[in-house]
Amino acid sequence: MKQAAAFINRRHEHNDKDDFRTPMYLINWMKSNFGESLRDGACSEENKKGDPINVFGFHIIEADEWIYVNPPFDTPSIIKFVEACSLIESNDRVFLLPNKLCQKSFCLNINKHFDEIHMLGGRIDFESPYSVKGGTSMNGCFLGVMRSDITLKNERPVVYSHTLSDLKKRFSNA
Repeated sequence: MKQAAAFINRRHEHNDKDDFRTPMYLINWMKSNFGESLRDGACSEENKKGDPINVFGFHIIEADEWIYVNPPFDTPSIIKFVEACSLIESNDRVFLLPNKLCQKSFCLNINKHFDEIHMLGGRIDFESPYSVKGGTSMNGCFLGVMRSDITLKNERPVVYSHTLSDLKKRFSNA
């Protein structure tokens, strides 16, 4: 199977139910911070939040577009998506990831790529036929940001903290 088709039809190695959609209040908050022109780097046709983009292949996108990636939450998949997006330098890239920041694989392969880390206090109620009320993410989540603007790049990630209840209150009707 070609890599582009595999990216659209991917399955988690332990669970073929890989359809955990980011709630719109988080998308609205991200758009308020990164712009309206979102490209979705880890989606299917049913759960896309913006125009799909294959982050594993050659692509040209507009200067004002940014790439959002909510990959499968297993560590090997996350490493593949982060490494692929680290090669794209022309646009901002924002990842929704499980809070495994202290895991050795994250320390060695993932955290170093981010200019910003936005901690999301609380558990996300993913929109999905497979999710459960009260938060589907076992570890909580964070947003990892790779900046394209050299003036916004950091030698080490800058960490911000947000509560999901505040973001939901402020961005649910946006």
